[in-house]
Amino acid sequence: FWAPNYEYRSKEFEQNHLKLWLYYKIQPPSEHSVVNYPNSVANQLLGEYGIIGVILFLGFYVWHFVKRLRFLSYGRILLPLMLVFLLTDYWFENLSIMIVFETMILLDLNKKETQSL
Repeated sequence: FWAPNYEYRSKEFEQNHLKLWLYYKIQPPSEHSVVNYPNSVANQLLGEYGIIGVILFLGFYVWHFVKRLRFLSYGRILLPLMLVFLLTDYWFENLSIMIVFETMILLDLNKKETQSL
């Protein structure tokens, strides 16, 4: 159901982006899927923070989970899967995915800690 009364397009969008957006939308689904988006965590980190940002991300964020890999059960599958997902889109904008991932990893770590007590 499409209601034109609720449609809003700013003048700037119509002047600068509408033709590009329409061109993108008329492409076949194989050409406008998430796989073909230029944004990913790697591209975003490299574009915004450079090589130092990528190194810091790998050194602090990824390494935090990798060094606890031996304590994980299902997290051993979840961590590489999440790293692949980070290559397909910029998931830090959609925080729910990262929150679910981090919650599951921390619950897995907590489960191992409580079992060892």
